[in-house]
Amino acid sequence: MKGSFPTDTDVKPVLKKNDLTEKKESNHLFSKEEHLKWKKEQKILEAKFKILLKFFSILYPKLFFTDPKKMVPLAVGIMSAIGKDLKAKKLDDAYKQYSDLGYKFLRWYTSSNSYLIAILKGTKRYGLNNMEQELLSAHKQYAKDKLQKNLNKLRKIENKTPNLNKYIAFLSAVLKKF
Repeated sequence: MKGSFPTDTDVKPVLKKNDLTEKKESNHLFSKEEHLKWKKEQKILEAKFKILLKFFSILYPKLFFTDPKKMVPLAVGIMSAIGKDLKAKKLDDAYKQYSDLGYKFLRWYTSSNSYLIAILKGTKRYGLNNMEQELLSAHKQYAKDKLQKNLNKLRKIENKTPNLNKYIAFLSAVLKKF
């Protein structure tokens, strides 16, 4: 869509076509079959995260957004606050899902480039019951550094992935602003 806000899902990583692929953050090599199994598990996990995101965007409409342009920085300690709130509301199934996936879900959500941009643009962090916290300059610097690191990774695969140039230009422009 022309002029639309690019999202993290617009960019698909290119898989290596050889039989052996390096595992992330280790030197261990694994077979193509193991890699495909891991990739399938990641897709299932991401699908669960998207369901949790939709649920949380209904339950906490001022905190969680499916539209990346509306994301807001979340308060420090939000994970435990949500767990307690789900328990207090007697949403047992949601609490079980959240207890199993909460940390991974929040890591997925807060690691997205869209969320990091929200940190750079924001002045406050938001929590349950309209609670607000000051957004520290150290948090903004972390977000800027992480975005720069992500941009550098994207530049390395720029020639292998179609439509990546626009996303790289977008992230570059964001980083120049801050």
